[in-house]
Amino acid sequence: MSSRPALLALLIVCAARLAAADPPPGEEAVVRESSQSDDPVILDILETGDFDLQARLCIALGGREDPFFGNIVSWLLEGSHPMPVERREHLLRLLLEAIFFASAGPEILRTRVEANREILDVLFDSQKELRDPQLRGTLVRLLPLCEGWRNIPRLAETGAGIVERLRETEGRLPDPDAAFLLDFLSAVEMIPSKDLLGTCADIARLSRERGAVERARKVAFLILGQRQ
Repeated sequence: MSSRPALLALLIVCAARLAAADPPPGEEAVVRESSQSDDPVILDILETGDFDLQARLCIALGGREDPFFGNIVSWLLEGSHPMPVERREHLLRLLLEAIFFASAGPEILRTRVEANREILDVLFDSQKELRDPQLRGTLVRLLPLCEGWRNIPRLAETGAGIVERLRETEGRLPDPDAAFLLDFLSAVEMIPSKDLLGTCADIARLSRERGAVERARKVAFLILGQRQ
């Protein structure tokens, strides 16, 4: 791209293409060439576009070379716009999945995690306030990537909430909460700390869902360094 104005113009064109039913190839490459200095334009597109456009743009942003996404994440998290909370959280989940889980290599992941440390801390600390269990699950799966960020205490706090919820429902979680439980166990499996052993044992004891019980036992054995 020869100039920043040209890039901004292409971003707007890109948004129009993303809104098409069958968008032509190339819009991801345009978004990838953007940087944090272009975020005001991207945010304007997100604010004025329909849901399909917003979702496509969030997914395409996962391919951006600039590792910093804090401006866009903050905008979606803070809700300083009339977008419904459910829509906002869905878009935030799409963006986080695209940034951190869409086949990025380990070096790119490390760079993105470090570049967005401040906003990720805000997200982790705001997890209880989020309504969408899928978004909370995405954040839980992010914790193992954030080595040294109080990830074990944060997982322990999350696990305590899950155990409490299991007690409230007599071991039969509704589907969204059940999926969140599995996301939690996946995260623990990546960083099997003995501090989380009791939580896994409680899940295996309290849950009435066979899949959750078996998974919790598997992770507990992993923590103990034993084999089933």
